[in-house]
Amino acid sequence: MNLAPIILFTYKRLDTLQRCVASLQKCPESAESDLIIVSDYAAKEEDLEKVKAVRQFLPTIKGFKTIEIIERTQNLGVDYNIIEGIKLMSARFSQFIVVEDDLVVQDGFLHFLNTSLDFYANDPKVLSVTGFSFVDKIPTTYPYCGYFAKRTCPWGWGTWSHKIKEVDWEIADKTEFLDSRKIQKDFNEWGSDRSSMLTNTLVGKVRAWDIRLDYHQFKEGSCTLYPIATFVDNIGFNNDDASNTFGYNRFKTKLKEGHADHYRLPEAIFYDPTISKKFISKNSLKQRIFTRMMKFINYKN
Repeated sequence: MNLAPIILFTYKRLDTLQRCVASLQKCPESAESDLIIVSDYAAKEEDLEKVKAVRQFLPTIKGFKTIEIIERTQNLGVDYNIIEGIKLMSARFSQFIVVEDDLVVQDGFLHFLNTSLDFYANDPKVLSVTGFSFVDKIPTTYPYCGYFAKRTCPWGWGTWSHKIKEVDWEIADKTEFLDSRKIQKDFNEWGSDRSSMLTNTLVGKVRAWDIRLDYHQFKEGSCTLYPIATFVDNIGFNNDDASNTFGYNRFKTKLKEGHADHYRLPEAIFYDPTISKKFISKNSLKQRIFTRMMKFINYKN
């Protein structure tokens, strides 16, 4: 098994970063994995001390084969800090793993992603693999350790440089997308939130990078491999310094327990109807309205 380098993006959340690093260190593969940390610069004066605290911690990190620290000298933001980091990785490595500082991973995380990256390296229709699962109750009769979905996941994922280099991060056809009800409807097939999220990104209301990747996958007709049980917990929802998360987490699932030596992955791409239905329901209008209600009453799970 080839061990892909890990790129870890961080900003101003020292507490979640420390938990993220500690969880990665528990993965047996970490000692032989290269770690590249990208620290974004403060967007405003009030964030500077928090960024400094993060940067004071970074040189103390151990437990990886090599550690490289990249400190931005100006703020690129939650979107372009990651986009530029992905471009850097794709120029230097054949495949890599992406982690953000609000993720805590289970000790089988790196093994699952590296195994999957090796397995699907030559399949042009698999754009990425992820350690997070949107679905927490997989049918007991399902025979594999992973399933496919036509939607990307930014919460602990891996990809191949020859595939990710094709992504149009600037969305050259944005006018066509914004003017076409049909394209927007089709894009919403795997989540009713997708078109509104991309629209808000294109008009500057939000700064999201992952929906750009998701749109590329939609246009290419490719997919993402998900594990049947999640290896990742997003702890950013209850953090006051979170960029795009808040309080109630409708994606909360139970972490996978234990560390497997072998994963049975599907050799051919197919979309299990039961799993796909549950997957899509996570971003249904009903679920999104419920999430807004939980936000309104300030409920945190």
